[in-house]
Amino acid sequence: MKNNATYPTRLALRKLVLQTIGQKAKKRKQLIMDVINKCGYGKEELKDTGSDSLSTRLKSFTGIVINELLEEKALLMTDDFKIVSAESLPDKKEILEIFLKKYLIEDELKDNSPSGKKNIIKAVLGDLIRRKRSEIAKAIDVVAYLDEELRKNETVYNNIIKQKEKCYPQTPLGNKLKLINKRFNDCKKGALKKEIYRKEAHKTAMECISLAGGEFFERFCMSLIKACYGDKVIKDELTAGPGDKGIDGIIIVCDEIGFKEKILIQAKTKRKRGFIPLSEIREFLGVMTSENATKGLMISNSNYHKETEKFASKVKNLILIDQKKLIELMEKYQIGFVNEDGIIKIDEALFLEEQKAVC
Repeated sequence: MKNNATYPTRLALRKLVLQTIGQKAKKRKQLIMDVINKCGYGKEELKDTGSDSLSTRLKSFTGIVINELLEEKALLMTDDFKIVSAESLPDKKEILEIFLKKYLIEDELKDNSPSGKKNIIKAVLGDLIRRKRSEIAKAIDVVAYLDEELRKNETVYNNIIKQKEKCYPQTPLGNKLKLINKRFNDCKKGALKKEIYRKEAHKTAMECISLAGGEFFERFCMSLIKACYGDKVIKDELTAGPGDKGIDGIIIVCDEIGFKEKILIQAKTKRKRGFIPLSEIREFLGVMTSENATKGLMISNSNYHKETEKFASKVKNLILIDQKKLIELMEKYQIGFVNEDGIIKIDEALFLEEQKAVC
């Protein structure tokens, strides 16, 4: 174990992910484990796999960073769902889009005036790309390199970056949270109807789960189900990783008499619109049988195919939690949502705790 091991920053983790992937294609879970093993922690420190452990938090944070790199096209997903490093640098247009999404909210993106933030970034970034072409070609992380250079420009830093960094990380997830917080304040002031805001908050929460990634959602689901069972939970373990047999978590509950139940959890995030097919339920049932599980829970921020729901309704020890039910449980147990002045609000700290970015 390295005594000087510390929790990695986002920038350090980005570089570590890109260095680890190299030129090889890797399955997402294997890539995450390889990155974590290079963070400087010993086996004993990473041994605990509980929902609030260091190992689990690192998996969640690494998954978020990988999603950001995929969004930026610094990493690519192959047809067989492996992750590879992008062979070529993103072009000027793609780089511009990355930084516009990173630093501007919806209203600012619509402002095309010469003095608008959109055109300021466009002009400064274009100049950087022309002047720093050779340095850009050598950079391990092109976006991180250009980000550092943008911060050196006083106009961009003082008028755009500094203002935004007061509370939120400069990522798609941070932007979503900032925008819905603005809508919350509008609702609080009476400038937005509660029902309209409520629907927006529900939609944004599901989008934030997808942006945060599967590793975050696995941990999130464990916290939610533990809250549902309360003090009946005597043990919980996040099992996601290479060779996990399709199980993301295990919860052991015990009733007042002493009977114990083993509950398997599988968390499914969907980044694009789509339904979870019946085949995935059949596979999960097979794992439940082989692991001698009492019950099974499949949880998704998406929805299930009608055939899937019909089949699952006939299986007594299996429950499917879809987007609608997930939102209901989140509100009831205040996991992912908090109540402020009688209005629901997305729990920003929960989504950003690994990133240490909320003011």
